[in-house]
Amino acid sequence: KVIKTLNHGKNWIEITPPFNPSTSYINLVNFYNIDEGIVTGDPEADKFKIYHTQDGGNSWVELSGNQIPDANSDEYSSANQILGDYIWFATSDGRIFKSSDRGYHWEVYQSILNNLEGISFSDTLNGIGLYGFVTLDFSTSPIIITADGGHTWKQLDITPLGPKTGIFGACYILNSSYIMLTTALYRDWE
Repeated sequence: KVIKTLNHGKNWIEITPPFNPSTSYINLVNFYNIDEGIVTGDPEADKFKIYHTQDGGNSWVELSGNQIPDANSDEYSSANQILGDYIWFATSDGRIFKSSDRGYHWEVYQSILNNLEGISFSDTLNGIGLYGFVTLDFSTSPIIITADGGHTWKQLDITPLGPKTGIFGACYILNSSYIMLTTALYRDWE
């Protein structure tokens, strides 16, 4: 459900778009102001569900299927970020969906990983992606980086972390070159 409050959390009103809960559910909600907002969800009939509102969620308009590329079979969205008018969401197939107009039109790019669990962008060009499952095999990096808004990706060298280190989260600090990671050392891992 999507719910909103008009009095700092004292009372709540449901404003959920018409999602079919047996086939899709909501992954992202963002409002740009008190009237204009977007909700995205997992695919239904090979199309990611996207709704826009211009009246604070009282009514919703579904995005036309020809404005977003098709979802792959069994693909679902796993992470998202909004930065100004830009929206990105990553998928279980390692793809990045990107909109530069608040979600009205979309492009899709394939990353070099086969599953993404997290994405974070510093600005509209520089971003990182995090592999969807924690792995202790550091022959390949679980972090990828882009400098062109998600079109192309390369692996980020994280060898200084050492063996048996799992990465659980990644954040690219807004308008900077700083990247923060959360890690855990597995002492008894075999």
